[in-house]
Amino acid sequence: MNVADLRTGQMAIVDQVLSIGREQGIVQRLAAMGVISDKPVQVLRKAGFNGPLHIRVGATTEIAIRSHEAEMIVIKTDEDDEINYYQGSQIVPNSIIELISQVKTISFLILISIIFLVIGQLYQLLNNSNIEQANQPQNAANIVANSTTELTENPTLETVVVDKVAPTIAPANNESTSPETTTKAPTENTSNQLTITTNSSSESVESIGKKITDKQEISRLQEKLYTNIDNNWKKPVKQTAIYIVKVDKNGTIISYEAFNEIAKNHLSSTPLPNLVKPNNFTNQTEWTEFAILLYEDGNLEIEPK
Repeated sequence: MNVADLRTGQMAIVDQVLSIGREQGIVQRLAAMGVISDKPVQVLRKAGFNGPLHIRVGATTEIAIRSHEAEMIVIKTDEDDEINYYQGSQIVPNSIIELISQVKTISFLILISIIFLVIGQLYQLLNNSNIEQANQPQNAANIVANSTTELTENPTLETVVVDKVAPTIAPANNESTSPETTTKAPTENTSNQLTITTNSSSESVESIGKKITDKQEISRLQEKLYTNIDNNWKKPVKQTAIYIVKVDKNGTIISYEAFNEIAKNHLSSTPLPNLVKPNNFTNQTEWTEFAILLYEDGNLEIEPK
């Protein structure tokens, strides 16, 4: 089978170019134009009445040969008469339609890959978010545990003294006061000041009172304390402030301590000074202890100690 036997548009692979005597010069000319063994050829047009042929050699070279020259080019074809091989490995489309089809297929595969990549990223983000949410309670518990440890190991922890935060109450009028009134004024002002617990009073509660150990009772007091703090906390803090408070069986705050420097500096931003109600401690006083964590984003956490 030779090139002259191919239909218009059909492709084949050059097997060999026959050399017969004086046709040797034609063989060399065809070789110079790229018509050699294992090179793909395609018939583009055929002239009528055994006229010349317009063929493509390789991927881009187009030449015109006479019919008897085409008969010298022996070809080989596959079973489908669709040879798509060029230089042993590269694909050469049979037509523009086939090329467009290949482009569409490749684009579709790329699009599917992008979709899977986006879905994978979204899944990873959601998974990380769930892990962070699950770790928040544990982080809060760790903060409370670390706070309790540091508080125990630091016996010289300073507490806030009432005289440093409570304002001095001035007389309501300009009337002159007697020496007796003048003498009583500091005492009255001191009694009206907000009482803030010192280490000694905290130790008195622990040494005299009875600590609550019932878990249901502690849970009830924790809820009550949370509601009380949340309803009265209005001013934000700039950093996380931690306070250790003691409450009695009625849920009343009877003492508190600023655990860290931040807590002491932001004491006026918290409702604790207004909520504390110290009482006379007896051996019948029942109490329990909580850690209050005030976050700069407005979140509040209360954990039993």
